[in-house]
Amino acid sequence: MSIHQVPIAIEIPENHPILGIEAMLPLALHHPRSEFDEINFLNLLRRSYTLCLDEKLEILGAVSRMNQRQMDGLIGLLVSEHERFEFIVDEYPEDVANLVAERMNEIAMATLKRTIMHN
Repeated sequence: MSIHQVPIAIEIPENHPILGIEAMLPLALHHPRSEFDEINFLNLLRRSYTLCLDEKLEILGAVSRMNQRQMDGLIGLLVSEHERFEFIVDEYPEDVANLVAERMNEIAMATLKRTIMHN
């Protein structure tokens, strides 16, 4: 596959077994020290360019321990990342395509491992 055929956006199906909303939502629902829109947060986290899969899962595991300031800061960083990448895509499309391909490969490998472990 040529680099120009790689999508520039990280597209993860809603029903993905690891990064799907239904798979992630139970981990994000318990956050007694903060209030935020769980679905918006999960969508920002799922589509992060800079965070690898392990980092996304680590953050998800820490949500219940984060206070309001920490969650607001994290959400602000994720929003900022998405806004910056809108501009970076135009200037460095090949680099962004490589990063997206790397993230999608991580997700595919994790999905494959999960499938093998559950069979």
